[in-house]
Amino acid sequence: TFSAADIGASKPYLVGTGGAGGAAGANNGTGGTSTTFGTGATLMQAGGGGGGNAGAASSTIAFNYGGAAGVGVVPTGGTGPMASGGAGGEFGISNFGVSQWNGRGGSSYFGQKQNYASTTSAGLTGGTGSGGSGAYVFVSGAAQPGGKGGDGVIIITEFTT
Repeated sequence: TFSAADIGASKPYLVGTGGAGGAAGANNGTGGTSTTFGTGATLMQAGGGGGGNAGAASSTIAFNYGGAAGVGVVPTGGTGPMASGGAGGEFGISNFGVSQWNGRGGSSYFGQKQNYASTTSAGLTGGTGSGGSGAYVFVSGAAQPGGKGGDGVIIITEFTT
């Protein structure tokens, strides 16, 4: 919690954006940007999650790991956990050159992991604060891009006495 003196008349903020999914082909996704509230000695900052690793067709079984989770933080000058970290993305699998299963993006307090695809398709965009899924390619389907991560969020609740 913060006192009225901590907040003052106003505070600048920046809502982080979700990282881009990897371009079609064997390309990594990019990490999301941080969400911040305050300046200088920032009152709160939550880091964006990492981008997922590229997956390429393979003649054996290959695992491609998802992106790292964003980091939750305890605010400067406040008390208690104010920023919730998410879960990392799941791995994708390339299966003997027959198909490539997409990994699901990491979940957050506000958004769940995207479901697996069952036909050749681009990755799905993540919900608020969650990661986008990897693409799915079946047999000789064309390469597809990964899904964009969801944007961050700031929620402010004011209590008065």
